[in-house]
Amino acid sequence: ARHKAWRVKGQMQYIAEKLKFGTSEKELASIFANAAKELLKARKLLLREISDLPGFLVNEKDKVTTSGKDRGTKEKDDSKEENGAPRAKL
Repeated sequence: ARHKAWRVKGQMQYIAEKLKFGTSEKELASIFANAAKELLKARKLLLREISDLPGFLVNEKDKVTTSGKDRGTKEKDDSKEENGAPRAKL
């Protein structure tokens, strides 16, 4: 959260201190939109509405997971896709 606040602070300082008078409304609105986007993403991360943790692939039969605990245990023929096409080797 502090990092996002620091980044947004930098954008606001740029507007206040370095942006030339007469800058187009479109450019100014773009900077504000970017700052708002960063703040909204930080809010979602804090409220755990989204996660920015990377997932990982445990092995080629497993799905992408963040903990490894949700790996499937069902035995099935993994040599073919659900549509019957041969599965590509990773």
